[in-house]
Amino acid sequence: MSKPRIRVINGTCLDVAEELRDWVECQGFEFVANREIDPFNLEEIIPGSEGFDGIIGPFYTPVIPRYFDSLSDLKVLSLASSGYDGVVDP
Repeated sequence: MSKPRIRVINGTCLDVAEELRDWVECQGFEFVANREIDPFNLEEIIPGSEGFDGIIGPFYTPVIPRYFDSLSDLKVLSLASSGYDGVVDP
């Protein structure tokens, strides 16, 4: 059985991803952190996420069902927020 795969695309989480990589991998996960994609653009996220069991993304995900409909292996979508990324300038 292969290791569960986790993809991190949330900016705040990416800031500490490398510090936690060894610990996460010791828990039995394959850990992939991506700064190369726009975490708010589903057209960039979905094609590169096939085969991942979990994605840690930004809280702003307006079409969550689309992740699960498009990604057959996806079991968990964790929407992380540091608080300020949800503030909209009036």
